Amino acid sequence: MVLVDFDDTLIDRLAAVTAWVTRYCAGHGLGPEIEQRMLDAMRIRADLDVIEGLCAELGLPESAGELWSRYEPELAAAVTPFPGVIEALAAVREAGHQVVVVTNGGTQIQRAKLKASGIAEVVDAVCISGAIGVRKPERGIFEAAAASVGRDLAQGGWMIGDNADLDVTGGRTAGLRTIWISHGRNWPDGAEPDFVAWTAIEAFAHVVRGTQ
Repeated sequence: MVLVDFDDTLIDRLAAVTAWVTRYCAGHGLGPEIEQRMLDAMRIRADLDVIEGLCAELGLPESAGELWSRYEPELAAAVTPFPGVIEALAAVREAGHQVVVVTNGGTQIQRAKLKASGIAEVVDAVCISGAIGVRKPERGIFEAAAASVGRDLAQGGWMIGDNADLDVTGGRTAGLRTIWISHGRNWPDGAEPDFVAWTAIEAFAHVVRGTQ
């Protein structure tokens, strides 16, 4: 069983968010300071609460509801998988592993992104925090992910992701082997993962090699 993060592990969410914020600010004549503040706030997490806070702080030209109703479908349409991810996921499943996406976020926007990116079609199941009421790094979301493919955490498996706390520490605490997607970063303080990969492609290749 392979559990894998979604945003900035399988898809380049940050690039899509950055492009969206840039287009929005350019279209409304908003300056670089506002653009940077929006990007800082939306870099890791962008939900209605974040949008409401930005509207109140920056006096944006649309209401929070209007801005969110625009952002959600436009971002979903803009996200793309990192090159080679679709093929790598297929290879992991062909090697006999069940693959479950485990992601924090709102149910509607995450499902839209999963569908638009094509990821939903090449995994066995999806576990979204907004749908089950438990977020990474809590053990419950990993338990739910395993159960979605008829497995138990006691049977072991992998957790792959780019966030040291949510994915690696969370996965390790749940009893899983872990792979950190570094994107060229140095590992921060804390218990190290079982393997460090630059990209998800490298991580999946490591898992496949272990089953040969």
